[in-house]
Amino acid sequence: MRSKIQLCDPLTSFICCIPGLLRQPKWGHLKDLHKAIKLCEEALIATEPNTTSLGPNFEATIYQTGSRLCVAFLANIATSDKTVNFSGKLYNLPAWSVSILPDCENVVLNTAKINAVTMIPSFMHQSLKVDADSSVTLGSDWSWINEPVGISKDNSFLKHGLLEQINTTADQSDYLWYSLSIFIKPDDPLLQDGSQTALHIESLGHALHAFVNGNLTGNAKWEIIWD
Repeated sequence: MRSKIQLCDPLTSFICCIPGLLRQPKWGHLKDLHKAIKLCEEALIATEPNTTSLGPNFEATIYQTGSRLCVAFLANIATSDKTVNFSGKLYNLPAWSVSILPDCENVVLNTAKINAVTMIPSFMHQSLKVDADSSVTLGSDWSWINEPVGISKDNSFLKHGLLEQINTTADQSDYLWYSLSIFIKPDDPLLQDGSQTALHIESLGHALHAFVNGNLTGNAKWEIIWD
């Protein structure tokens, strides 16, 4: 029993090295190649290959069982196109390519002439009816949820230091809010000279809100600049 790797051996070095060919499964630009290999399957698994030279940088790999089955791979590993004589017929071989002949006579595919499939994306307009009070699937796999902003008493807790956000929120929220309180006594020297107090905070967070005695006194947000 011969493996699939052995069956593909005559083409391996060419298919893997041809410039511009993406690595894809059995579709796209390799669809025609696999169809051609399928035509050669019976001969490929029935016998060992015989490789002969057709000249410098040119060779033919032949799988033949008597007169009934005959498959040939004509290879050109040169950097220019060439016409070669094989079994009394002339074949044009593009540079760095393999021609596949399932009957040792007719070329069904050359690896330099594989048809490429072009994907053209298109966009379709779709009217959306959104219920603001519920999660809605908008005609696709995308959905949204309404998430409260800020800290609630239900899920607040005390902790020293900063936390790892993903493990802390446990996929329940995209946000992790921190609250820091400072108590200043009325006789604190900070309040005695009548000067204005500046609050300076170094943070990588998205937004900041400052409250004094429960009243909002200022806020700030950080803008993301994309290079």
